[in-house]
Amino acid sequence: MPSFTIRTARRSDLAALIALEGLSFPSDRLSPRSLRRLLAAATAVCRVARGGGDLAGYSLLLFRAGTGVARLYSIAVHPDHRGRGLAAALLSDAERQARKRRRRALRLEVREDNRPAIRLYERSGYRPIGRYRRYYADKANAIRFEKGLLAGRDADADEDRSPDDGIGNSPYISAGRAGRHPRRHPAGRGRRSFSMTRTRRQSNRGSNPLEAPLPRRPHQDKGP
Repeated sequence: MPSFTIRTARRSDLAALIALEGLSFPSDRLSPRSLRRLLAAATAVCRVARGGGDLAGYSLLLFRAGTGVARLYSIAVHPDHRGRGLAAALLSDAERQARKRRRRALRLEVREDNRPAIRLYERSGYRPIGRYRRYYADKANAIRFEKGLLAGRDADADEDRSPDDGIGNSPYISAGRAGRHPRRHPAGRGRRSFSMTRTRRQSNRGSNPLEAPLPRRPHQDKGP
């Protein structure tokens, strides 16, 4: 098993990132232009995991001025490297990057039918703070998760934490199905493991998250 090194993405990683997008997301992929801009943006941090010379996975964080909350926009692991704990390593690294920028919490959205991703987030200390109906382009529901990053501190009080269906901050029990549909592992019959999660609300294919930031509260009754 190769060892992995996680570092900030470079322009030289762009081709491999584009290829991983194609493997990980059957639709609503980030366009090459968007990925190129994100690599250079001061409000975004893309971290890549490399092992044996290959791009094994990546995470993408967005930072907005005037808030103590960072957003995990996307995380993906190459099919050949799944089931090795790399998603958890990328998630822990993303939390460290958010702490370095003095963010008090990290948030993300995940499809409520993506079991592997939800299990990962729950094991990592994330708690559900909202459920949003018809959040994604295919009308799938999303669960918003949050984790406090600084001891004794929570997210900004003015950040919207209320979900669309009125569950508020009460304990949320999921239906047992989470986020995206993980693709079946090509090396195993029917093998399903954590593959990827895209935490944003989907819009047009190739949309730029810098130009179209995530709304504080998604419009539950509108399409993509």
